[in-house]
Amino acid sequence: MLARVLNNLVSNAIKFTSKGDVEVAVHEAPAPDEGTDIVLSVTDTGCGIDPEHHAKVFEEFYQVGNASRDRSAGLGLGLSIVQRTVALLHGGLAMHSESGQGTRVDIRFPQAAPPARPEAEASPDTTTEAPTDSIDARILAIDDEREILKSLEVLLGQFGIELRCVADRAGALEELSCGYRPNVLIVDYRLREDNGVALIGALRERLGPVPALVVTGDTEPGRLLGEGRGSTTVLYKPIEGLRLIEAVRQARAESVDTV
Repeated sequence: MLARVLNNLVSNAIKFTSKGDVEVAVHEAPAPDEGTDIVLSVTDTGCGIDPEHHAKVFEEFYQVGNASRDRSAGLGLGLSIVQRTVALLHGGLAMHSESGQGTRVDIRFPQAAPPARPEAEASPDTTTEAPTDSIDARILAIDDEREILKSLEVLLGQFGIELRCVADRAGALEELSCGYRPNVLIVDYRLREDNGVALIGALRERLGPVPALVVTGDTEPGRLLGEGRGSTTVLYKPIEGLRLIEAVRQARAESVDTV
């Protein structure tokens, strides 16, 4: 998870730095209360961000200088995922930037003490419980926008969810023919060459009444829910990440495993 955060920050820094350099550094710093924190910093000499945008750039789908929401410039999910991931890791996040002066993003974690006794480490046959926030789900996500699927991989991966991503009906059917049996479907309603609800119906012919989440900007939920069999939940764009996670939890709670 931390590697994903750093990859995102470094990619952003390179993207917005046409001259100069990008530096990744780690150092110790006094903790606010006591002890020592570890601070990971990503610093660039790029275009920087005006102070009035500092809080907003961590909001989902917000992009500085992309009011027209040009998808070729990305979806504006990167920094919101960074913020959520750092919070899940119980870390702190701070950004320092001025227009034309570059940007530095600091990630701060408490420094852990080394183990007191090496022999206290768990033996090979010791069993451990899954994290309390993990979700036992196998999801097949179908969307023809690659950036959406990438963001789903990052978000759902944080909760230990098994995920397969495809762009269309052919890809979904291929996953099933290879033996994959999802217990939740996440399907975009308006695929380029398909109808998401109709596709869910076709997949249920093979899987049984597997619960499905339909992602849409459509304003007629009754029509969507009236098609197909099995539990179907409609989620409207833009979708807040934690809302999606809660919908997955609910779908699993109400379903019977199809395998």
